[in-house]
Amino acid sequence: HTGQVRGSPSRSRVTARRDEGLQSRHGEYAKEADDLKTRCQQAEEKVAEEQALTMALKVRYEKELAAERSMREAEEEKLVDVMAELELLRSAKGIRMLPPDVGPLQTAEKQLRIWVGTWNTGASEPFGAEAGHAPRALRESLFVHKEPCDVYFLGMQEGVSD
Repeated sequence: HTGQVRGSPSRSRVTARRDEGLQSRHGEYAKEADDLKTRCQQAEEKVAEEQALTMALKVRYEKELAAERSMREAEEEKLVDVMAELELLRSAKGIRMLPPDVGPLQTAEKQLRIWVGTWNTGASEPFGAEAGHAPRALRESLFVHKEPCDVYFLGMQEGVSD
């Protein structure tokens, strides 16, 4: 007789049940560990995606910023050119011309002298009272050379007439 009480489970059964419980909990813990590992991998992938997106946005922003700087520099250069041209026009009283010695055009029959100029009247009547001495300056610029030109081209800018 081994000292077992009738109706009580044997020691090996208790141990077996305990082992089953431990194995069951071990299985649950292993499943939880796998789930945690999967969630960690998903979180790491999301972080990597966010970092890649952040980097792409940073690169895009830097490109846009460089393009904007380039455009601003080009606009500033244009502004400097416009201001220089404005100063030139003010000093020429609104008349600008190319000198006739830029080069005569040669035809089979004779050389042509061509005068080309622009006149920015500044949104005013070109020959009105407010024109000042601009018409006289235009006449003088047309006939300053010993030899007259064969063809005259005059472009009007901002001319206003009733």
